[in-house]
Amino acid sequence: MFKDDRGGIDPYIALIISITVLMVGLIFGVEALIVPRTQTTLQTAAEMLVKSESINGCITTGTQKAVENYLLDNQLDPKKVFFSPPPSSQSAYGTDMGSTSQPAITLGYDLNVFALSPSKTDPLYVQAQAPINKSSYTPNSANNSADCANSGLFTGVPGGSDSGNSPGAGNISTPTAGSISAQVPSTATQGVVTMISGQTDLPGAQVSIFGAGFSSTTTADGNGNFSFPAVFTLAGPNQVLTLSSGSASQVYSITVNPDPVGSIQFTSPNPNAVQIGQPFVIAGTARDTNGNPLPDGTRLSFTSNDQTDIPTQTVPVLNGQFSLTLPSGITQNVASVLVSETDTSPATTYSITATPGQPKSITVSASPTTVKVGNPVNLTGFVASYGGMAVQDGTPVTISLNDNTLGTATTTGGHYSFTVPGADLTQAGPNNLYVSTGNNISASATVLVNPGIPAQISGLSGVPNPVSPGSNTAITGVVEDQYGNPVNQAYSISVNGASETCDTHGVLSFSWSFPNPGMQTLDFTYGGAVIGALTINVNTTVNGLRLTPVQSIYTIIAGQSVTGIQFKMTDSNGNPVKGDTVSFEGQNGTTASNGLAGPFNTPVLTTAGSQTLTATVPSIPGSEGTVGVVVNPAAAYQLQGATVSPNPVIAGFKASVNGIVADQYGNPVSGDSIVVSGGYGAPSSPSVSGQNGIPGYVSVPITGTNVGGPYPLAVKDSTTRVALVSSLSLTVKAPSGATLSLSPVNGTAIADVNTGFQIKASVTDNTGAAIPDVSVSFSVSPDTSAGLNPIPGITDSSGNVIETATFNQTGNQVITAAATVDGQNLSTSIDLYATTPIMGSISWGTVGPNPVVAGNGLTVAGQALDITGNPIRNTQIQIYFKEGGAGVQTLNTDANGYFWTTLTPTVTGQITLMAQIGNVVIQYPTPITVNPGPPVSGTISFNYTPPLLTNDTFTVVVHLQDASGNSVPNVPVTINASSPTKAFYNPSTWHPDTCSDGSPVLWNYYGYYCNWPATLIPGYYTYQYPETVNTDANGNATVTMQTSQDNSKYGTINVTATAGSLNLTKSIYADVQSPVSYNVTGFTDTISQQSAYISILDQKGRPINNVPVHVACTWVGGSVFNPYDNIGFNNTSVNILSPTWQTLWYSAAGQGNQYSPVDTTFSGTQFVSFASLSPSKYQASQYYCHMEGAACTITYKIKITVNAVSITLDF
Repeated sequence: MFKDDRGGIDPYIALIISITVLMVGLIFGVEALIVPRTQTTLQTAAEMLVKSESINGCITTGTQKAVENYLLDNQLDPKKVFFSPPPSSQSAYGTDMGSTSQPAITLGYDLNVFALSPSKTDPLYVQAQAPINKSSYTPNSANNSADCANSGLFTGVPGGSDSGNSPGAGNISTPTAGSISAQVPSTATQGVVTMISGQTDLPGAQVSIFGAGFSSTTTADGNGNFSFPAVFTLAGPNQVLTLSSGSASQVYSITVNPDPVGSIQFTSPNPNAVQIGQPFVIAGTARDTNGNPLPDGTRLSFTSNDQTDIPTQTVPVLNGQFSLTLPSGITQNVASVLVSETDTSPATTYSITATPGQPKSITVSASPTTVKVGNPVNLTGFVASYGGMAVQDGTPVTISLNDNTLGTATTTGGHYSFTVPGADLTQAGPNNLYVSTGNNISASATVLVNPGIPAQISGLSGVPNPVSPGSNTAITGVVEDQYGNPVNQAYSISVNGASETCDTHGVLSFSWSFPNPGMQTLDFTYGGAVIGALTINVNTTVNGLRLTPVQSIYTIIAGQSVTGIQFKMTDSNGNPVKGDTVSFEGQNGTTASNGLAGPFNTPVLTTAGSQTLTATVPSIPGSEGTVGVVVNPAAAYQLQGATVSPNPVIAGFKASVNGIVADQYGNPVSGDSIVVSGGYGAPSSPSVSGQNGIPGYVSVPITGTNVGGPYPLAVKDSTTRVALVSSLSLTVKAPSGATLSLSPVNGTAIADVNTGFQIKASVTDNTGAAIPDVSVSFSVSPDTSAGLNPIPGITDSSGNVIETATFNQTGNQVITAAATVDGQNLSTSIDLYATTPIMGSISWGTVGPNPVVAGNGLTVAGQALDITGNPIRNTQIQIYFKEGGAGVQTLNTDANGYFWTTLTPTVTGQITLMAQIGNVVIQYPTPITVNPGPPVSGTISFNYTPPLLTNDTFTVVVHLQDASGNSVPNVPVTINASSPTKAFYNPSTWHPDTCSDGSPVLWNYYGYYCNWPATLIPGYYTYQYPETVNTDANGNATVTMQTSQDNSKYGTINVTATAGSLNLTKSIYADVQSPVSYNVTGFTDTISQQSAYISILDQKGRPINNVPVHVACTWVGGSVFNPYDNIGFNNTSVNILSPTWQTLWYSAAGQGNQYSPVDTTFSGTQFVSFASLSPSKYQASQYYCHMEGAACTITYKIKITVNAVSITLDF
């Protein structure tokens, strides 16, 4: 019913069958593509999880998130992924799985593949596995802040789906077997290929193997056979090896022996000089006895003679490399570490020499501690590193006075010394000298600087001025040293020869009377040197009258007035003058009979200091009298500008109460004793006002001991107990015990160079509570170019601030943080090791074209990833070919780990592309095919047996090369030659010998010949030129050439070769073929019918063809010689080619001159005599041989001449 009218299948039915077959094929084809890709994705994800476990001791949340993103990018739902160790332990898979018995991490996934029904899908289970390396890292310990994941992400079911399908449910597209068996050896070597072969009952079945750190999938062949080149990465006895195909599976036990270490090489310097207490890394490579990197997970043992700092431990090998980080460094002077795989394997010693570390403390002492201004002070101290050891020699120490840097000293054995020049110590009073190192380690010493001897007087004045003759003037001033410091002891000052003494504050105060009018000068000297001068105006008389105060100087306290001031008017004779009006400070009085006017009073005076008050007689212009008033400050009444700092103060620390002690009118009061008391703690000691050369200034140190406040401060005069301030208070805080700590954000003390490395500073109090809003500054040494922000960071509400360093140098690095909390200076450091990141893989981008022509560019692009799958940023990478031929391209990855470059290969064939960062080399998986470029140069060479003669053959070899010097095969080359050549020898076109008269060519033992007089015409080849041939696999084109057979055509032969636009030329010289020797046989015999021969040979010992030869033959008798009766050759001339011998017939018929010549050209001559011509058969008379009955002897002579050289043969 499905046949057409011709008996075939109906076309519609055929179409339906074809579509069905096509869909089935499509489904199987899609599965063939999806399954390997899914398995690769799961394998990579499993390896990412294992690497996190190896490095961090757990699967971190960061790695889990990276794996999740990776699965999503590859269209896999993470929630459908099955994770083993089984779900019962997944809730704690942040723990150290590397220390459990779990041999591997297994990931599985159900693929939903369309079945034949469009509405139906079947799950296809795919699985991958990666071995777990034993980790020595302890999660969540004090030295590990890696963020371990607390719960599992993957909730899939093995062999099923998360939608509730039963494990293994559904139709498996890939054929699976019902039974399986394999030949598994009992032992294998770790990291070495072990062949596992077996059989299934179903050809084409998919077979999987996993165990001992190896997993793979293959397809059985048409006979059900399969094999795996297994490389086991987990060593140990009785490892479980599972082979499966569908529902069929077999479990085998195999012992994997570790491949012994063949060599351990250190990439860290060995021996290594490290600073005590600073971290460092012991890193290197480990290879087996075959030179291959040890398998991942192989553990190396580190045993040290310094068990305190480097206890015995093991570390895993990853990508053939190992590293042991010692975050606290060592404290011993010398340590050695023995590195081996086992106690019996080859071991390598790593030597460590400790050098002084970074400064951790500094001391300082001054000598003397008290000096006069201008005198030097010696500072000495010690800078210690970790454990109190001396820092490295040459460590700089900066010395400063207050805020001014004085200079730098350097350490020797940790000690330093510095002399503070006297020129820097010019300010009297306490001088604070600070010493510091470059990492905020400092100390201070206080030196008391006393004033020098009197050198000047400041503020020198006299009141009243002007003054009346005989009246006293109050002289005041401050005696100072050369630097302007008031002297601090009583000095006797000479005043116009009299002695006046200043007090211990340098204040000079005395009265002086001037008896004579006019401008009077007082000179002040000390030790013979003038230190000051004062000029006083002493009044003269006006119109014979003089107005003089009864008392010239009055001393009061601010707030008082002067009363009872009187002036006396006298004439030139000193007699009283009455009746004149005297005016004084707005008051008028009339002189009495005794000449006195007054009394006058001053208003209340409140401003401290000296002033002159003047009285005048209005009726007598220019007449005046003066009195001096000295107003001293009143009693201490207030503390102006009162402050307390710091406030609040930490219990046990000092604060200072500062201000100007003044009277009620605001006049500074010096020399007053002040005390401070209050609930903060014990009252202060008395402090005298007038410090630091500032009148009234006082700074009272107090120590807060009672936590609480604010406490009101009672600031009082220690004598009068008058309260000077009522609004000052102090708060005392309990010591915060503030702690500043540093930690790497990623939990490891190893930083990749050129990659941002985050450091977290945390500030907490003594209860562990965070302290926010603290300014924290960062510095780094020795890589000061690490890009730290010069602006301090501020702690957040969690007490944290994060700084990023980008190291440019490898090696030990120290990051220091400093902060001040409640007056407490905090500083801490963290030791890091900056290293080149370890490359784990390369995500290859464009690599092409492939094939590529030698000399053309090959584009290479990709992304470098570290062992955790993160981009390797801003790091040097080298791209090159393993076989060489293109140099090494050195470049840096960008900020995302990408790189791009161009290589120009010059070596042809299959070559290998390599990428290298540090000691890790990764190979591009596909060989690069490099074909030769077009020929641009070449050579012509000749092969022959020297010398090259005419009628010789020689070989011409033309070799072609491209621009890189590679041989170029399969290129047509046209080869030609100039005369004299017979062009190219073609042995396939031989023309045989012929006779000149057409008779048959004869042959005997000696070769081919013709019946005389016919001559032999030699055979010949045909020749063709020019000839075109292709170069062979070695780039050579070869032809055979022949020089001219004409011996007169010799000389230079120019050979040319043309290949495209390339033209080559070379010359060769062909010499003439010359006769140099003869080969003669048969002529020594008595003449008979026996043949005799002559051969003429050239330079190579070969018979010469076509050489002109002169031949003559005669005979001479015994007693009678008839020169006219000769025997000669028949006239004949032939051209003879070797190896044919020409027969020359002769008879007595020949007549001619003696030695009748026959000119012939030949290579050999055969002489044949016949019995009929034998001399014994002739009568002697016939030859005029009359011997009277005796026998007649005849001698024949043959003469041969070649090139004018003759030989004569007798017989």
